[in-house]
Amino acid sequence: MSVARVSGFFLGSSVSSGVTIANNATSTGSEVDMFGNNTTEGWLFLYLYYTSTVAVGTLDVSLFQGQVSGSEAENQSPLVGSYTPINGSQQIYIGRFPASRYMIGQVKNNATGANATNVSLGYELFQES
Repeated sequence: MSVARVSGFFLGSSVSSGVTIANNATSTGSEVDMFGNNTTEGWLFLYLYYTSTVAVGTLDVSLFQGQVSGSEAENQSPLVGSYTPINGSQQIYIGRFPASRYMIGQVKNNATGANATNVSLGYELFQES
């Protein structure tokens, strides 16, 4: 058995280059083919990076496994974490999750009253084959 490590982003393109999410809006990343085949297994370590000017409301993070469209993703809403922002920038380790071949990450700026800026949802994928 061999193990490989890959890093990437569901939202944003790096820790310092994220997306802006308006108050009460949701940003859903593109579907990511994590393995490129149906025989590999692995684990995903998920991280949230953001900048906020308020410390109210929540940033809600969802992680979808399997192929779903944007509207299907909204209906499933598998919430994996809800975090009250700080007035500043923060990196949050969300947790370890089993990875499936296709995955989508999503962040909702839930009633913070301001835009969440530079939001990135990153991962470290450990593949076993």
